[in-house]
Amino acid sequence: MLTKRLLTAIFFLAVIAAIAIPALMMRDMKIAPNAFSAETLRSAHSGTAVDVVMHVASTGSDGLVEGTLLKADPDGSYSRTADVVLVRMSTSTSFGMGRLADIRPGALVSVKGTWTAARATIEAGRVVILTGYLRLR
Repeated sequence: MLTKRLLTAIFFLAVIAAIAIPALMMRDMKIAPNAFSAETLRSAHSGTAVDVVMHVASTGSDGLVEGTLLKADPDGSYSRTADVVLVRMSTSTSFGMGRLADIRPGALVSVKGTWTAARATIEAGRVVILTGYLRLR
């Protein structure tokens, strides 16, 4: 009887943890509405810290990821813009949620990094996979 109660308690704690941990991770990562529009990126100087949310269109073996820039809507969802954004992954890119293999066409991704104006590319510093967490219109 004690074993059954213990197993039931462990089960309920696991369910609570499965719900609470991703919610806390999202809150702690402070995924803010996309502050960087295409216009802001184009006018940014090299070395500027940027934060974008994108819908991945393609990935390359060289670490280059191409996607559509997303903008935050007032209801908390995101919608596509007509603007393409290029992100370069490297061995120093860290992942707050997910892993490199999760970056594939159709993925929703938040990227914090450094803008390189000469190549019109974001050098990814921290990536968070948002597929399954964001609603895309």
